[in-house]
Amino acid sequence: MPTLLSHSTKKALTTLARAKVFCGIVGDAQDSRLIPIINQVTGFIERYCKRSFLSQTYTSEEYDGTGTGCLILKQFPVTTFTSLQYRDSDDNSLDTWTTVDSDDYFWYADGRIKLASATGKFREVPKKYRATYVAGYLIDFDNENTPASHTLPEEIEYACHKLVSALLNTRRAEGLEEESQGDQSVRLKKEVFNDAETRAILDKYAAPSI
Repeated sequence: MPTLLSHSTKKALTTLARAKVFCGIVGDAQDSRLIPIINQVTGFIERYCKRSFLSQTYTSEEYDGTGTGCLILKQFPVTTFTSLQYRDSDDNSLDTWTTVDSDDYFWYADGRIKLASATGKFREVPKKYRATYVAGYLIDFDNENTPASHTLPEEIEYACHKLVSALLNTRRAEGLEEESQGDQSVRLKKEVFNDAETRAILDKYAAPSI
């Protein structure tokens, strides 16, 4: 089985074996250097895009009201939407909620929740709403050709490979085994800024500004 690396509780956006092929690495002498780089790049991409990529369940995730008929979920693509609720009081210390009837709103894969009524609005109150849903991509490189098992877009892994290669080559050139998170983040931001192709991919999958 290919090595599936872990970033926090999430799977990395590629495997060790696949990254080595992209970087032209043979043998395992550099595995100990490459594994943390893959995890660091995964973390950087998620922070840059302000989202998680691995499919997960988000339970009772709280949202401020928008003052409009649309609410934007923090994660996407949404594959299952379970419930939308609103706090019975505008007092955030009171934890009583009412479930909105599913006929009163529509949910979309891109993370939008729209009220069915043309005049309905999500009241502009902090932490007034909460949602329970499943969002993200299935990551299973063993079954990448099976849509039911693996849905991560290839270009996300490609962007991950490019950043892994860039970071690895830079550290090699400078004789560095590792860097602080701050220095590594600066390097990766510079690489994204200077590489239009990588930047375009990451911007395409970034969470929309709200």
